Parts: sequence; structure tokens; C-alpha cells
Amino acid sequence: MNAAQCRVLIVDDHAVQRSILAHMFATLPVLETVEAGSGAEALQILTDTQDSFDLVVADLDMPDIDGMELARRIAARKAPPPVALISALDERILDSLNALSSFEPGALLTVIPKPASLESLRRIVLLLRHQNELPACKRSQVCYSVAQITEGLAAGQFEAFFEPQISLRSGEVAGFEALARWRHPRDGIVAPGAFLSVIEAGPQMKQLTRSVLLDALEKFSDWQQQGFTGTISVNLSPYDLQDVTLSGYLVKTIQAFAIDPKLVKFELTESAATNSTAPAIENLTRLRMRGFNLSIDDFGTGYSSLQQLFRVPLTDLKIDKSFTTNMMNERILRAAIESILQLAQRLDLRTCGEGIETVDVASQLRWLGCDYGQGYLFTRPLAAEGVQPWMDDWIKRRGDLVDDWR
Repeated sequence: MNAAQCRVLIVDDHAVQRSILAHMFATLPVLETVEAGSGAEALQILTDTQDSFDLVVADLDMPDIDGMELARRIAARKAPPPVALISALDERILDSLNALSSFEPGALLTVIPKPASLESLRRIVLLLRHQNELPACKRSQVCYSVAQITEGLAAGQFEAFFEPQISLRSGEVAGFEALARWRHPRDGIVAPGAFLSVIEAGPQMKQLTRSVLLDALEKFSDWQQQGFTGTISVNLSPYDLQDVTLSGYLVKTIQAFAIDPKLVKFELTESAATNSTAPAIENLTRLRMRGFNLSIDDFGTGYSSLQQLFRVPLTDLKIDKSFTTNMMNERILRAAIESILQLAQRLDLRTCGEGIETVDVASQLRWLGCDYGQGYLFTRPLAAEGVQPWMDDWIKRRGDLVDDWR
């Protein structure tokens, strides 16, 4: 389903509001809109219609069945469409509802203030397109067994894909993050959502980390010989950090590639960073002593105290995409990002915003003082053979894009 084939069900107890929304959707790449005057009527339409809907847009404050109940009842249906709620209620109420938002089918997609603007409806259509462009493995919830993953590791089927990290000041490519991908002989490229959780607490995690690391270093070494001066980032899991031999292995391996430690960044999740076990602290401290950079990934998604977090000698902080994706719509998210960036600046940490998909988000992050960004605005993660062609193209078009976000 592309946006131009989208069928939208508009639910509002005021006919004028339904008509206004329908007219605005008519200016967007939407195939058809259908109107319902109540939650009950909407549920009946969903039951009776032969063609499924791709989006339900509903008023939050309706008599009988309000928007929250409607979204919950729709989510319980087979193959439910996502729901966007519109409301004139207090902004804090909308912010609370937005905390429920998810990109999974059948969940609350977003909440926007009333009166809805054409731009806010356009963003809903973009969110819908993003949802339908998720990797097939995530949409279908395909998962693999430990035995299958172990077999794939033994066969050398796992490799590094690369996501560029862009300077929000100059637009230059500051570095690449290496991301694990499985080149499955039957299913094609498999994203980590289908295999990572299965092995993250087992010995296969060590093998996966080392496979991706070696592949990433090999490619990075080749790029350096071609003149690339940026950095390479590799993820470490909590399981990796429990191995007391980890730091020694990393130091020797990177020395074998003759790569300057200052150009290598190890990314760890907030839970990994706050793991207070002796092996983890020893590994991270030794890596910093050797000149490597340490970045906390997905900052803001964990539940650790700042005191516990900053026991780790960090150099970088990455703001999770759950903050950046809707920061233009939610005041609380913008305030949280601003506070995180101020904290990072006072601690002399470099910052990177994840999940950037629009010029507006890149511009806002740059204005708030964020150093780097990564996300679909720049490109999806690339196979190694796609990096150089993308870099050549990026050099040609970055000027116009940077001008847009300044």
C-alpha cells in the first residue's frame, strides 16, 4: 500500500468537522475518505465494508464511545488499521496520549491538536507510509530459533550494514555506525529485530558482535585508504561487557587493522552503560584508557539514575528516536531533548540525534545544539557496496539540504 492508495475513515460527532477533514484529505495523496458520526457507526462500518481501511482519524472527545475506547476496540480487531486522534483538549492531555503512540499496526499512531491543519494531516500520512515501509521481518514478526541463528553465524551469513552520521553544522559525513544484518539464503536481508532478542543473553551474542566488528573494520580500513577521515561505530551488548577479555580482544583486533583508536566508537545501550559489574566497568574504563570513544545509545529509554549512568567515562550521547520522531508535534519531547542537550554540553559530550526523517527535525536539533544526526532523511542503512555511491551522491546534494535546515 502506498500513500496514494490510502483509504481513510473519519470519525467525529460534528458533521462540519468531518467535512473539513475530508476536504483537507482530498488535497493529499489519499484514495478515498469515508465519514462516521460516532464511534459505534465507525465500528459498524469497519465490520460491514468489504475493502479495509488504512487509517482511522477520530475525535478524542465524543459521546458514547470516545476516541481512546474506539482506538482500543479497533486494536482488538483482526488486521486493525492504525488510529490518529484529534482533540481540542489541554496540551498536557494530548502529550500523555502521545506516550501511547506506536508504529505497530492496530495501535494509536499519533495525537494532534484541533483544529487540525493540512500540515498535521500530511504528517499523519507520512507516519502511515513509514509504518508500511517497515522491514518485512518486523511487520510479520518473523523470528528465528537459536539453532537457526547459530547455523547462520557458522556459515558467515551475518554482516555489517552502515548508517551514516551527519554533521548538523556542515552536512559532512562524520562517520558510520555498523549495524548487524543477516543475509539469509531464503529470506534475504533480515533486520536485527528478528534475531537479536533471541541471542542477546547467550554465547551467540559474542560471535555476532565479533563477526560484525571484523566486517566493519575491514570495510572501514578500505575507506580510509580511499581518503575517508571519519569514524566507525560498533555496538556492544551487556553480554559482551561481562567478558573480561573483551577490551584486550578489541584493542588487539583494531591494532591489527592499523586503525587509530580515536576513530573508533563503541556504542552501548543505557542498560549496558549502567551495568555496575566489575567486568563491565573494567572493560569500559580500559577502552577509554586506550583512546577509544564510548557512546551511550538510545539515551532516555532506560530507568537508571544519572549518578549510575555517568560512572562510565562516556564521550558521546545519542538521543533515542522515540524523542526525535515526534518532537515537532509534542512540546514535552522538545523540552526533554533541549534538557538532554544542555546536560551533554555541560558534560562535554558530543551528541547525535537518531531517527531523523524530516528537514524540520534536523533543523530543530541543529538549532538546539545537537552535533550530529542519523536517520532516513539521509539514507537507510547501506550494504557495504552501497556506501561509496551514496557518498558520491551525498556530496552533490548535501548543500541544498543543509541550506534547508539552517
